[in-house]
Amino acid sequence: NEMPINPRACGLILQKILFLLYQGESIGSTEATETFFAMTKLFQNQNPTLRKLMYVTIKEMAKVSQDVIIVTSSLMKDKSAGAIRALARITDSTMLQSVDRTVKEALTSNTTAIQSAALVSAAYWMRENFTAVARWVNEIQQALNSKSPMAQYHALGLLYAIKQKDRLAVSKLVLGQIKASGGPRGPHATCLLIRLASKVAAEDTNPSDRTIVDFLESCTRNKSEFVMYEAARAIVNLSNVTARELAPAINVLQGWLNSPRPTH
Repeated sequence: NEMPINPRACGLILQKILFLLYQGESIGSTEATETFFAMTKLFQNQNPTLRKLMYVTIKEMAKVSQDVIIVTSSLMKDKSAGAIRALARITDSTMLQSVDRTVKEALTSNTTAIQSAALVSAAYWMRENFTAVARWVNEIQQALNSKSPMAQYHALGLLYAIKQKDRLAVSKLVLGQIKASGGPRGPHATCLLIRLASKVAAEDTNPSDRTIVDFLESCTRNKSEFVMYEAARAIVNLSNVTARELAPAINVLQGWLNSPRPTH
């Protein structure tokens, strides 16, 4: 509560609080609420280290504090990646409407860290309020075109979680990503797309369409060994697979068997 704020002294206090929590010490709800209220004043200081400690403390103490809503407005004004993640821990399903605008802005942010934080937070909220998160599908779809490989991975996983009960919607999602120029940028999103493509292929009533098979074959030539392995595994597990379609997967696996690297 001292003014001006001393970031070093305040940071030390927050570290001590976190130490007690991680050692299993219990903090009463009254003490936690008072600490929450006092921390709202620390948002006036822009020290990055102090901010990170604040976010962690807020997330850890949200379980015991009664009036966590007192820091909600401060976190919504902050709009950083850490603030979004902390907001996810203190906001329950009944309060999602109040943070709707903030989350939508974060989902379409040009800052990849904020975008990823919003996507992960949306996945966390979806367990309690599927309907509210499903309303953000347009913003999540926009995040799928992000330059960040990790944001693409989170967006693809979240879109699948929203649409997984609609087989046609999942098929459109997968085929749209396969046909998109360049496809996913990172190996994580590509591996996830391979797994989703395998599910679509298993349920496909038109086996003459080679879009998915051609995609899997192209992934066996990917720079990432994780992607190559996942693609080879998917091809081997395809139903009614031909010898020609199996050839790329066999070549990859055979090459690894002959490799001197133990990880292969």
